[in-house]
Amino acid sequence: MLLSADNVINEYASGSGAATTWVVTAPTKHFYTDKLETPVVKPPFANLFTGTSCDQVSLAWYDRNEATATSGTHFSPYTPGSDSLCYEANLIDFNGASVFGAGVNHKAIDTTSVGTSGWVKLSLTNTGNLSTGKTTVTGLPVIGFAAIVRDTGSAATNYGSSEMHTTASGVH
Repeated sequence: MLLSADNVINEYASGSGAATTWVVTAPTKHFYTDKLETPVVKPPFANLFTGTSCDQVSLAWYDRNEATATSGTHFSPYTPGSDSLCYEANLIDFNGASVFGAGVNHKAIDTTSVGTSGWVKLSLTNTGNLSTGKTTVTGLPVIGFAAIVRDTGSAATNYGSSEMHTTASGVH
């Protein structure tokens, strides 16, 4: 079985004491990007690791009724080229709240234009596709989950959950 995904899809919730952080990890990335192991980056990744090894992504988010943002679907704050995942383990926080605290590997998404709960599709739009014979591998080898916590104001009723990401296969 090959580890590859064109898209990562999962839910988010924020507001009313809720916080969501997605964990998106590429557990084999170092085999392709570590300049001590390989002099050039190997597909499907785009850059050697020099403190970061960023791969471009695109984002779309939807509320619970399938309404979508018509513009501004970027990591926040947006700067050109910032819609990328740069580490083996990447954390994506929603609407100013974080389940795991802060760190250099955190990205932020502000979905308030469509609502404080819904779902996001993260498209892995890398350029390092692999082709062998009749098989083409697109996307990136990623896995992960969404962690959601809700603080109700009472320790007896606070709760958390996690949900594995749904991925669309990158093997065609």
